[in-house]
Amino acid sequence: MKLVVVILATLFSSWKTPGLPTETVCGIWKGYYGTETVINSITIKINPQNQAEVICNYNDACLKVKATYKLIGDSAIVISCKLTEQTSSQVILHGNLNRSSSFIDGQWNGNQEGGCFYLQKQFEQISL
Repeated sequence: MKLVVVILATLFSSWKTPGLPTETVCGIWKGYYGTETVINSITIKINPQNQAEVICNYNDACLKVKATYKLIGDSAIVISCKLTEQTSSQVILHGNLNRSSSFIDGQWNGNQEGGCFYLQKQFEQISL
């Protein structure tokens, strides 16, 4: 009986809910983010090591920053970055992926403002 309990405990402790494979989100994503009054373009390059690079327009300037991301379950992603090292303004994007992992949409929150964002995965075109 003790053996059965140990085996069951081992099985349940190693049980993982299936998540989204990292490869499906890796690549280049382009889209827009904004508030109620301002909409800007954004590009996010996601790599398999939970690192990303965010390139966006912010206050009429092009901003390029390093970011990290985390996949949650099979349909959510959280991307976090600091706008500048001096001010430590952190921005967090909470996104939902569609079933084919070709679109992400969600909410972003900064220190003093927030809004919505939308990204579309860019697929390489193969020329014949």
